[in-house]
Amino acid sequence: MQATARIRELFEQIRKQLFFMIPEKWDRIDLYASVIEIVKDDPVGEMFFYYFPKGLLRKNPVNVYEVPAKFNIEEESYLKLAAKLYGTIKQLYLEWKQYPQEKLWTNLTIRIENARFYVEFDYEPIVSNEKENQKRRIIWLYENLGFPLEKFNREEKAILEEYVAYRRHYPKDVSHYVEGIYENQKNTHNVISYGYEAFEKEENWKLGEQRNQELQQELEELENKPRKRNQILN
Repeated sequence: MQATARIRELFEQIRKQLFFMIPEKWDRIDLYASVIEIVKDDPVGEMFFYYFPKGLLRKNPVNVYEVPAKFNIEEESYLKLAAKLYGTIKQLYLEWKQYPQEKLWTNLTIRIENARFYVEFDYEPIVSNEKENQKRRIIWLYENLGFPLEKFNREEKAILEEYVAYRRHYPKDVSHYVEGIYENQKNTHNVISYGYEAFEKEENWKLGEQRNQELQQELEELENKPRKRNQILN
């Protein structure tokens, strides 16, 4: 489907909330969120995301839930920001439900990299319990963050081997959305296409001639003025 004005508005909110939650410069963000069921008209699921700090020697992804300890930020306030972000994703899910002719996704992966906002919608039914949630997270880390097999223990490797074998016979049921994240970016794409790959490679993605000045200023202020950042969160 073509993204409606409201859906694009929610994408923009998600993007801004993600940017605000990362108090240092970064090269890439990867987020997973699911909507497993609806309890009293309120979607329920899970969310986590990682980012890659900017710099040639800083290629290990940072788990968002490590940010409070890493940057001396009050944890409770930070978790409220995470809850607000998931609340926006729930709004996105409820907005999608307004179009019954469209397939309703159960989980999504968002990647922000090289001035592009990329979303993969997954329609596969999922079950929520501790074991299944852990399996999904292991598979997601392997597929999206490129964690090598040696980073996983024996039990986790067995899960991945089983998953890879399953996917050989049963391709993923997914769709994709991609757009430039800056207003002055040309050639914005908003057509969803279906396919097997977790992320279609776009070798021709290009950075805009200038990075978003407002975003750059906010990131620099958060990095150089930690006291001010803590006051905002509190």
